[in-house]
Amino acid sequence: MEQIVLQVPEDLAQRLRQQSHNVLDILALGLRQEERIEFALQEYRERRASIGHAAYLAGLTVQEMIEHAVLHGIEPHWDEKMVREELGQ
Repeated sequence: MEQIVLQVPEDLAQRLRQQSHNVLDILALGLRQEERIEFALQEYRERRASIGHAAYLAGLTVQEMIEHAVLHGIEPHWDEKMVREELGQ
């Protein structure tokens, strides 16, 4: 097994020490979540998914998905129909 050294804030380090038997599971879950987000962003970027559906695919709220899209430099693509769908109208 390979050793990786991470620097984390003290409060997070304490929580990880308390859950030391689960740290590998926690890291694996985080990586899978990141893969889901990347897939959802790609679907949104290529207009195969609305922002709402991309959020669903990623397991995020619409607001969180929008924040990820902005951080990845993805411009929102809204039309009147999409706005109505997102607002549930």
